[in-house]
Amino acid sequence: MKSYNLGFTIMELIIAIIILSFIILGINGIAVFTRNNVVTADRRAKLQNDVSRVIDHVSRMSNAAIGNEAVSGANSVVTAGTGTLAVFVDSNQDGMRDSTVSAATDHWVYYNRDASNNIHYCNTCLTNNCSAGCPAGTDEIIARNMTDFTVSKDFTQGNFINVSVTACYNPAAGTCGTAVENPSVTMRSRIDLPGVSLN
Repeated sequence: MKSYNLGFTIMELIIAIIILSFIILGINGIAVFTRNNVVTADRRAKLQNDVSRVIDHVSRMSNAAIGNEAVSGANSVVTAGTGTLAVFVDSNQDGMRDSTVSAATDHWVYYNRDASNNIHYCNTCLTNNCSAGCPAGTDEIIARNMTDFTVSKDFTQGNFINVSVTACYNPAAGTCGTAVENPSVTMRSRIDLPGVSLN
């Protein structure tokens, strides 16, 4: 009688283990790649929402701006710079610029980016640089992790302000936009000031 060996040789086992290892490594590579892409896309979407909220807020408040810089002087309606924006708004919505500035009448709204990369909004300032400070309870942080907030006036071809906002997922890491796990988003907008007259 002939005896048949039904077992595996050591060589067959090694080849089977190597093939199985390649399959497992391939599946694991796909899982890691997918997870990294989902995390990065989620972080980028969060940043886009935050930046969009800042630009929408600035746009909404800027649409309430009122005045005439040709009559009242430069920086009498909009004061813009790196990290700051002040807009004189028609808060009582009577369509006229009030001669007195108070919380009950037309006044300034003020945005600034602090050293911690937060954008603050003060809805009642009496000066265009909010030098007296924001009245208690009116200072609000509208966004965090904003690494740039730049506003410039463009009154040469109309009544516009240009807003640029950049956010980084983790500004403290120092790799904003260069590392996959620390994305950066920049949005720019040109905002029309319908209630501002130049002549």
